[in-house]
Amino acid sequence: MPGARFAVVTFDNAADVALPWTSDTSAVDALGQTLGWRPDAQASGSDISVAVGMADELLTAAEASRPHVPRYVVYFGDGEQTSQEPLESFAGLAPRLAGALVLGYGTQAGATMPLQPGSEDLVSRNDTPQRSRIDEGNLDAIAAELGGDYLHRGPRAG
Repeated sequence: MPGARFAVVTFDNAADVALPWTSDTSAVDALGQTLGWRPDAQASGSDISVAVGMADELLTAAEASRPHVPRYVVYFGDGEQTSQEPLESFAGLAPRLAGALVLGYGTQAGATMPLQPGSEDLVSRNDTPQRSRIDEGNLDAIAAELGGDYLHRGPRAG
């Protein structure tokens, strides 16, 4: 997509613009290759909707600067809400979007998580390795609120 611009928002229990708007696809790829988990001491559970406000700000700014350019959201995640915070709706983003895709990862049985890609050290709480489990109900709901589609990525076993 020549001329396409990308921004990447990462989240766990907080959201961060990990990559501001760019047309450099190699920067997006490099970020994807190096993403890791928040250190255990800073983690307080995943809030799968914590990035809604930040995404809204980015989309609003993009709409103001390039009003005739279509905007898309691609959500990558397992859908597991481990934070005690209530889920925020994604529906407010939908009017600014030409489309959305929610990509779900994981299995019902779950799996332990490395601290970083390629690491043998695991995300642990109180010396107990934590398991990430997919919640396809949440992922379906996010896709519906965005007016997009949900696709499961990888095996469904477990």
